[in-house]
Amino acid sequence: MNRFALILCLLFGFLTNVSLAQNFQRGSEGNRKTNREKSGMVTGYVVEKQSGQPVEYANIIIFSMRDSSQAIGTVTNAKGYFELFRVGPGRYFIEIRFVGFEIKPVGDIGLNRNNRRFDAGKIVLQQTALALEGVDVVAEPMPMEFRIEKKVVNVNRYSTAASGSVVEVLESEKKKS
Repeated sequence: MNRFALILCLLFGFLTNVSLAQNFQRGSEGNRKTNREKSGMVTGYVVEKQSGQPVEYANIIIFSMRDSSQAIGTVTNAKGYFELFRVGPGRYFIEIRFVGFEIKPVGDIGLNRNNRRFDAGKIVLQQTALALEGVDVVAEPMPMEFRIEKKVVNVNRYSTAASGSVVEVLESEKKKS
């Protein structure tokens, strides 16, 4: 009797899992189809103004026109080309960003049921030059130098040298190493 109940429970569990998996699979196919029907695509390519060369790894960010929130983003490939998939219906603007170049906005993009694709075409980035102030590099001698035949300790670099003796400085150096 116990064996029969165990087999019945296992069979019931197996059939339940199979039926749930089939329903889940049908549901996910339906969702994929509706998402595919509702989503749009934005494409384009980015080049440098001076040389006309493609800009590799430029950041492409799509923002919502409604609240300027970031919707989706990507980077350009080796040929400067980008594709953004699964962009929902709505109105957007794009910003193209890359280090050393001005941020380039691309205006009003409207995606809906009738217009699911937007080609931004050729987007030209202008290099920027930043003027930086000078930098002062200050070097201080190391408190200790190693030479082939000896170890030289610069005693004026130690705070104990002002109040103590050379022996105290050398003892404190010995504790550190």
